[in-house]
Amino acid sequence: MTVYIKPPPLERTYTVEEFELLHQFAGHYELLHGKLVEKMSPEYDHGRLAKTIIRKLAFFDPDEVLGEMLPEVSLKLRSDYSPLLDLAFWTTARKPARGTRGAVKVLPDLAVEIWLRSSDLDTKKHRKEAQQKIADYLQAGIPLVWAINADDQTVEVHRLNASPKTLVLGDELDGEEIIPGFKLALRVLFE
Repeated sequence: MTVYIKPPPLERTYTVEEFELLHQFAGHYELLHGKLVEKMSPEYDHGRLAKTIIRKLAFFDPDEVLGEMLPEVSLKLRSDYSPLLDLAFWTTARKPARGTRGAVKVLPDLAVEIWLRSSDLDTKKHRKEAQQKIADYLQAGIPLVWAINADDQTVEVHRLNASPKTLVLGDELDGEEIIPGFKLALRVLFE
């Protein structure tokens, strides 16, 4: 028997606390500026890219001495803003406590967004929404954001108070002061 769960009203605004009461929709929606926004299920390439980063980081720091990276984490940036990050990394000194429930209130040191074009019609809209999320992350105080563009095989690196830098296939991601010594060649990421 198929059970249909009626989606929550999308036209109203929510606080993060109200949003968390809609637990049956966890992972399906994120709360952006008080509005519920449906989060599409990750596609194969999205999952593969996330797995590559996690796997390379686990090989580099197998005992998580430097910190912890998790996929699909709900974060509380403000009372009306709870995005679902593709990947989030916290340094050891700043990791959320075990047993944390609901949206994580401790800002990650690195946020990773993975972009995939689902159709040519919504590419501009999706890119504009993704750019707004990155601006929101930086404004909230997340010091480093990697925006991975699977279609163009590029990565935009965003830092607090700095202009973004676009990396191409000959370049490599650098963990900078967040994950000292960690490097990942884009050719490896996108192979």
